Amino acid sequence: MPNSINNLPPEMQARLAQIMGNASEPPASQQPEPEPPAPQRQPMTVMDQIIALRQEVIDLRMQSAHQTEVINSQTTVLDAVGQAVGQIYQMLQQASAEAPPAQQQTTTPSSRPGTEYQPSTFGNRFQSEDIDDF
Repeated sequence: MPNSINNLPPEMQARLAQIMGNASEPPASQQPEPEPPAPQRQPMTVMDQIIALRQEVIDLRMQSAHQTEVINSQTTVLDAVGQAVGQIYQMLQQASAEAPPAQQQTTTPSSRPGTEYQPSTFGNRFQSEDIDDF
């Protein structure tokens, strides 16, 4: 192999000599740093498993308590909306009772023979029904 290097031009011989000289001395910056050994995980003991399970139970209880709070809040909002609707309905009933009755035709022919059409409004249906409080 030295004969093949001698056949090269002098620039190439100098460059190869420089590369070969660097190869014999490893630079300090290119040496890989030793990696710390990976911690070896030991199998969980029964006590470790019990502690982990207790923590999971605590987390689940907290989630359950949060969901209970959300449901209670939703129930409160639903109740408040129902009360507001009831108050508005009462105000509309009072306003319709004070208003003069409109002249309407009480009987008109129906599509079915033997039945009479009785006009009604949305509120009239609720006046005849009983309202149960929950």
